[in-house]
Amino acid sequence: MTKKALLSITLIGLLAFGVGMGTYAWFTSQATSSNNSFATGTLALATAGEGSINIDLNTANLQPGDILTGDDTTEFASITIENDGSLNMATFGRFTVDGNLADDMIITDYKAEFFHKEDSQPYRVDNFIENGVKHNDQFASNMYDWVNGNGPLDIPGTAWDEEALKPGDYFTITFRLVYDKNATAQGETANLGYEVYGTQVREGAIQALNLEGVSDEYIANYAYPYLLNQVSPE
Repeated sequence: MTKKALLSITLIGLLAFGVGMGTYAWFTSQATSSNNSFATGTLALATAGEGSINIDLNTANLQPGDILTGDDTTEFASITIENDGSLNMATFGRFTVDGNLADDMIITDYKAEFFHKEDSQPYRVDNFIENGVKHNDQFASNMYDWVNGNGPLDIPGTAWDEEALKPGDYFTITFRLVYDKNATAQGETANLGYEVYGTQVREGAIQALNLEGVSDEYIANYAYPYLLNQVSPE
């Protein structure tokens, strides 16, 4: 059966020094002696699917109560974000929705699992919503509320989820979406996206991202100390 793409999800990776970041440079060095060498580190954000994720969503002729995510073997979708460079990395990710169906996208499950390089077992698991039960009443139960500031609550009032990764480490977000059983909209379309930004775990580098809704003061007092603690030596 041919499926009509009604919803799509794309993971967009942008680095802190690149398009839109002006001429600000975070790597500088000066040498006055001879016969010496030094090497700068690297910052590379890796995503499954070489930068983009096309998740198979059950989106043809949706009816109230239908499951949006998954395929023939699972009802869940997943996004993996990896630090593929040699420097510690701060990451900021969020869902985006275009269209009029966001409040009908019910989030029944959402968790994030964190892995060290080459480890098969997560060193940390954050369960936000499980089988329709929110582990914190503040978490949003539909995508409209999630993208409007009641999602992971890492940065209150925004959709941003902030994490820090050591080189080679990665995390996977697994989630399940259902089309609201009480939905009445017909003939509507929507686009579901996920974007992520990566930069150095430095206060100024994070501020240079100019993240929507995130002040420099918040970064200095809360975000940067939190992210630095995540990648501090154990």
